[in-house]
Amino acid sequence: MNWNWLISSSALLCVAPVALAQSSPPLSDADVLRAIRTYHPKLAAMRIAVDAAIAKAREKRGAFDPVLSVGADSMRYNSSSTPGKALTTLFTETSVEVLSRSGAKFYLGQRFNDGSVKSPNTSAGGLGEWFFGVKIPLSRDRNVNEKTIAEKQAILGEPLAEFEFSLTQLSVMRDGLLSYWDWRGSEDKLRVQKSLVDLAATRRVQIDDFVRAGSRRKLDIIEADSQVSQRRANVLVAERDRLGKSLKLQTYLWMSEAGPQSAPITDQASRLVLPEAPLPLEAEAAIKTALDNRPELGAIVISRRILQLDLDLAKNLRRPQWNLVLQPGVDPGTNGIGGTYKAGIFFSVPLRWNTADGAADNARLKLAKLAAEEIGLRQQITNEVLDALGAVKLAHARAIEAQKAVEQLRQVENGERIMFELGGSSLFLLNQREQATADAESRAIDAIVAYFQSVTLLEASLTELQRKPL
Repeated sequence: MNWNWLISSSALLCVAPVALAQSSPPLSDADVLRAIRTYHPKLAAMRIAVDAAIAKAREKRGAFDPVLSVGADSMRYNSSSTPGKALTTLFTETSVEVLSRSGAKFYLGQRFNDGSVKSPNTSAGGLGEWFFGVKIPLSRDRNVNEKTIAEKQAILGEPLAEFEFSLTQLSVMRDGLLSYWDWRGSEDKLRVQKSLVDLAATRRVQIDDFVRAGSRRKLDIIEADSQVSQRRANVLVAERDRLGKSLKLQTYLWMSEAGPQSAPITDQASRLVLPEAPLPLEAEAAIKTALDNRPELGAIVISRRILQLDLDLAKNLRRPQWNLVLQPGVDPGTNGIGGTYKAGIFFSVPLRWNTADGAADNARLKLAKLAAEEIGLRQQITNEVLDALGAVKLAHARAIEAQKAVEQLRQVENGERIMFELGGSSLFLLNQREQATADAESRAIDAIVAYFQSVTLLEASLTELQRKPL
């Protein structure tokens, strides 16, 4: 089988969706975060949710918009004082009403009744009756009423939606970077496997020379061919792993709202380099940063305020209803009487408070549930930060040791190669040495990937991913 053709075909499949120039610039973690922050569809959906929350607040604000009302009635009826006699009358009224957030309703208008006015309506002067009125709640619904509470809760819905957006953004950015480091690691491990193939192919030619010179058995040719085939098969496994991680990363690399960028290629992956020292952070300061900035805790604060408004509204239902109505006016023109007024008071009280008490208990229980969730969430965040700090330090130490192992095994491999060329070692043993070095390199790559992923998880727990300059 032509293995070179198969490997080349596999590599082409990785970029089958679109063709990429070989001079593609390296793909950095900042590039990934920028693509997510700007175009990712999940974040676009959450931005729409934020806009919807703003629209909801505007809708509830409309309860306090002024309202113009115009009405006219014409009536023909049988006279009560002179049965059998038909009478006619015309009623017209125009008014403007506005409801205040305190619960008071103000209105201004003009009423004109003409003809044989039928009770309970009253006649008006030639210019109609002009009036101004106010209906004031003295107890229930004063400052705390359904419309006011609904508006306040809708306004609180805006920052709540912002916190939910931040939480989603943080989650997507974290997952995107984890996928990015997986892809970088798969590219480096693919390079390791390809270098093994190059070694085996070069030695295959060398074995031919040794066999012709009589210093090696012909059986070594078969073993060398077998090693080339095995290593090419390993390259295909690494190619498949790289392809899967590349396509997964592509789901985060949106170049517009219409679609993602092409899957990243090997040319865009620079080699992983471990920093000399792990990310320096103090546990106490890191925990404080997380508790001060995590969107989950911010959402709980807003949710508590919303539930407190529900409790306030429930308490309002226990109050007696006292409504005062005052309406001074003037009745000018022909047959007018000058000053007019209307005054009244309305009182009602519930004899049982099942609705009020049930609503209050429901709000209190939800507040208690929220308080318990907050305690658990704070501890969870604290543990996440401590775990991430420990993971960063241990992953860095692990990567250091893994790199030392690679250097040591490479020295052994080089020594074995010299002995092989001098006839003091076997092809089988040299192959084992090379494979051991390659396996150690792959483990070192995994350790470096684990370090960068630990840093990503730490930055996510501190919400620093969202504050990174891009």
